[in-house]
Amino acid sequence: MSKPKEYVDPFDKDDPDFWIKIEHLGRYVFACDVLRTLSQKRTIVVDAGCGCGYGCQEISSCCHMTVGLDRNTIAIDYAKKHYQADNISYFVHDIEDDSAEKLLEAGINKTDMVIAFEVLEHLDEPEKGVKQLYDILRPGGLFVCSVPNSKFEAVSENGKPKNEYHKHVFTRELLSELLTKHGLVIEEIYGQSTTNILMKREAKLAGKGLLNSRSNNTPWFHNPETTRYFTHMFAIPDKAQIEDSYSFIAVAKKRKSS
Repeated sequence: MSKPKEYVDPFDKDDPDFWIKIEHLGRYVFACDVLRTLSQKRTIVVDAGCGCGYGCQEISSCCHMTVGLDRNTIAIDYAKKHYQADNISYFVHDIEDDSAEKLLEAGINKTDMVIAFEVLEHLDEPEKGVKQLYDILRPGGLFVCSVPNSKFEAVSENGKPKNEYHKHVFTRELLSELLTKHGLVIEEIYGQSTTNILMKREAKLAGKGLLNSRSNNTPWFHNPETTRYFTHMFAIPDKAQIEDSYSFIAVAKKRKSS
């Protein structure tokens, strides 16, 4: 079974975009690190826009239950086939258009962490998505998300993204405004500048003829062990040179008084 064209699976050896793959995996490794700081013993995590499911599998290793949501049926079928575990459940669900009642009826409420990596830019109305995820988050729970940095998002004359799958362009400030508008308190903003810098350096060296091959066409780079090694070395979000990161990663909290 093939994954949808626009979706990423870091462990898909046939996907040549090495730097993109380790960035995606790095966000989930980071989310696990954040999750371990919670005091709850039976943590429940919702991964909204879970895509191919690799992130749910990553998260499932450090929580009691993981729920993966995606509006793409093919992606959910792929996830169920490739990244299933006893403590993972997958649902076809659109956080923008489907009712939150559907989640509540399935017992998905008062979650300890909600993840939405590279999701909000795909929504016509990101506010709807944030509101629904806020509603299923327990007071004091964490909202961890990422969006592409407008600095690296090509736009048309009308200001809309040229990427056919993106509906909105986000600056660091716009992301913060969106989250705080819905009652979330920003704890920190992170980036992944190292991967972006290394990807550009590789392209520059290859352009000068100084590299015999690049990561996208070297099979060794796409072994699961290599992918994970480079992820831990270079792709874990941090606070260095955030403005040079392809994406902004936000960690926010729902007020306990809500």
